[in-house]
Amino acid sequence: DKSSEPYRSMLSSPKAQFFNTSSPGLNVGLVTEGKKSWYRVAKELNERSSPLLLQCDRLHAVFVRKEDAQPLQEALGSDRPTTVLDAAEQEKLNSQLDLRLRSSKGKEALLVISTRSLEGAIDALVSISTPIQQLAVLGPEAPKVHDFAKRWVSAKVISVGSICPVALPGKSIVARGEAIS
Repeated sequence: DKSSEPYRSMLSSPKAQFFNTSSPGLNVGLVTEGKKSWYRVAKELNERSSPLLLQCDRLHAVFVRKEDAQPLQEALGSDRPTTVLDAAEQEKLNSQLDLRLRSSKGKEALLVISTRSLEGAIDALVSISTPIQQLAVLGPEAPKVHDFAKRWVSAKVISVGSICPVALPGKSIVARGEAIS
């Protein structure tokens, strides 16, 4: 391929890094407890789950507590396709959740998963077999939940307060943005 000729020296440099933009991993959000602006949360989720983004950067699913599912759906609006999975009511969650998460990655709809608690969401994330590329912890309690999530969830990137636009390879990275509260 002659198109790489002008870049040969740069591409062969030991400092050159290559990123897999067709990553098999999921980008998942987790909305924490506490008082928050649902408008700001929905705005971030809508922007980061847009079908215009590359699939590797797109948010595929978000976990919320059962009592927060309705306000989130109202804030997301009807013009954004979402699929809701009520994990709080399902006993065979693990097998269904893994399947639903994998299928949501290929679709343009954001999968909203309601759980009884944040601990239940973390348990669900630990039990799925699909690798997690990024876990974005959103909401006023994000810094506190980050420490807990970092211990239990094996994600390449754990972002706190906002969703990273690019999923980077390597060890767990903490990306701190402006907190959504």
